[in-house]
Amino acid sequence: MANDRYAFCRTVTGPTGLSAQAYAVQVRDTRTLEQIAGYIHAGNGPFEVISPTVHTIGDTLYVMDFSKGNMFLIPMDDTHDYSGTIKHSYKFRTMRAATYKGRMLALNPYWFDDKKSAGAAACEEPKLFFSDGDTWPYNQDNIFTGNCFQGHLLTNQKEGTIVYVENSYPLVEFYNDTLGLVKSITGPDDIRPEYFDDGSYMFFAKSYGTV
Repeated sequence: MANDRYAFCRTVTGPTGLSAQAYAVQVRDTRTLEQIAGYIHAGNGPFEVISPTVHTIGDTLYVMDFSKGNMFLIPMDDTHDYSGTIKHSYKFRTMRAATYKGRMLALNPYWFDDKKSAGAAACEEPKLFFSDGDTWPYNQDNIFTGNCFQGHLLTNQKEGTIVYVENSYPLVEFYNDTLGLVKSITGPDDIRPEYFDDGSYMFFAKSYGTV
């Protein structure tokens, strides 16, 4: 929401991505319910996306296109000025990324904390990493865990705090500027999903609901 009036809405995509002429984000006036703006058009051109995902950190909307390795930052305000959109390109694989003090912050798609599920090598990978967009720290010979390791990133640059919120089980972690774990909160239960891997990729063993 912007100014308690304008709703920034993610466009639901199909298996092949955005439909022609669609925008990844629609802005609607909650008083009239009319669409008054759109951001990041479907397509292969500049500032266009194919299969976008959308998340927010503070007053910034992030639109990521994994197929093209692009991330767009959109200020959520009431001006709806497209010129304020910032584009970052990256060469690494990730499920979620953000910007933090001039660098890209991302989740490692080869990390996992369960040796039985993903092998010991995954536990030795860094969970989070910084990048300039061209470099990454992970070993792509390990099992790809990105199908099951997908959480939310929140940042407070003023306080030097990074927060990771896990999607599939109750876990919230607080990190400092150097990605050192400061505090971890779990519970009220310790139930974890079941996993399986085919030697190259990890998957959920069952269908689970999402929030």
